[in-house]
Amino acid sequence: MAETVAVRPAEGRDPGGFAYEDRPRLLEGLRAYGLIVAMWVRSTMAYRASFVMTTLGNLAATAFDFVTIVLMFTHVDALGGYTLPEIALLYGVSATAFGLADLLLGSMERLGRRVRDGTLDTLLVRPVPVLAQVAADRFALRRIGRITQGLAVLAYALLTLD
Repeated sequence: MAETVAVRPAEGRDPGGFAYEDRPRLLEGLRAYGLIVAMWVRSTMAYRASFVMTTLGNLAATAFDFVTIVLMFTHVDALGGYTLPEIALLYGVSATAFGLADLLLGSMERLGRRVRDGTLDTLLVRPVPVLAQVAADRFALRRIGRITQGLAVLAYALLTLD
């Protein structure tokens, strides 16, 4: 018969598993991420009209997804047992979540390219966490249009559902 042994956190670690000395490194990474994002936002805001037009274009392009769903519901009352407000809730939550992930970590898709062309090495020698650098690289504030559209659909769903 197996004996149950109580496991306690290792010395120098909090219950979450982080070593106490890792906390400043985590904060350092978040600070670096914020600084890199601020740099990209400043460069984006240098051309405000371009930012507004691309954000509105992004909002309009993603809005066509939900317009298609609304058009389907003009012919039926329920689809798979779900009504339009229920589908809108699912759509709004997923669009907002994917939009936030794309906004905050959208540059992670370039990691493979950085490895292949050798530019990841420049990030490895900097005294900043690599994840913060890669995630914040080419931060595109224009992606906020997708989040706005998702939040608008989510607001509609929450207002119409019980």
